[in-house]
Amino acid sequence: MSKLGKAYVALSFFKKLKIDYKFDGGLFIEFPCFHCGNKLTMEAVTTLWVCSECANKGNIITLHQFLENQPGKQKNIQKQKIYNPRREFTEITNKLRRSATKYEDESFLTLLKKIETLIEFHEKKPS
Repeated sequence: MSKLGKAYVALSFFKKLKIDYKFDGGLFIEFPCFHCGNKLTMEAVTTLWVCSECANKGNIITLHQFLENQPGKQKNIQKQKIYNPRREFTEITNKLRRSATKYEDESFLTLLKKIETLIEFHEKKPS
């Protein structure tokens, strides 16, 4: 199985259980710690993770066992959200477009263009 194929196993785990996650497209998956809710990073291929907040650690199997042993915790974990800038941007742009249509006001689209220009500027700006 390819490295990315192994990552898909972990991704399908989070997706099936409706647990919020952020995948960088290659090596890492961010998700809320099942124990404390803190954001943590899992290696996508090995599925190893360590929480810097509560010091719990494990892999995809320990996450599955945790949910199996404490089924009531799954609802709490599903409520935890990981900040995902791409998702936030999509939500904002969709709301601006809907508002422009609903209120027949082009200023929403002008605002959207300004936001997109601002983001492009910051992405190109050297650190």
